[in-house]
Amino acid sequence: DDTTGEHRLTWSYQYFGGMTSSVDPRRVGNSWVDAIKLRPFTGDVTIGDDDDTTLTLTNGMAPFELLPVADAFIGSKSFVAHTGAIDASQGTAEMSWEVCIGPSGGVISFAAYASLYAPRDVCEFSIDGVPQVI
Repeated sequence: DDTTGEHRLTWSYQYFGGMTSSVDPRRVGNSWVDAIKLRPFTGDVTIGDDDDTTLTLTNGMAPFELLPVADAFIGSKSFVAHTGAIDASQGTAEMSWEVCIGPSGGVISFAAYASLYAPRDVCEFSIDGVPQVI
């Protein structure tokens, strides 16, 4: 089974630019991910409301941050990609989680909110670098 073994789960916010000013004024609000849970055969693994150590948050120009969010899905905090922090003509905010899946496979679940101005920016979830339809 090709799902067995180590996998890299990645959430990324990508801004492609295209405006003459450094920050597109139409990009308001934040994009966030919350309630991340992996349900492998061995039992649930849930990333807690205050856990900012399980995920790798340092990738990209403006990494996701664990911050209080009024409309968090569970608890009071979410992993937030600050669109305003990408103050260049383009950039990314990315976080990832290295997981090991057993022979019975697993199910990943999460809540996400994307504040986007298509086609200039996108929020994407990928497994081992392959974008997933969600």
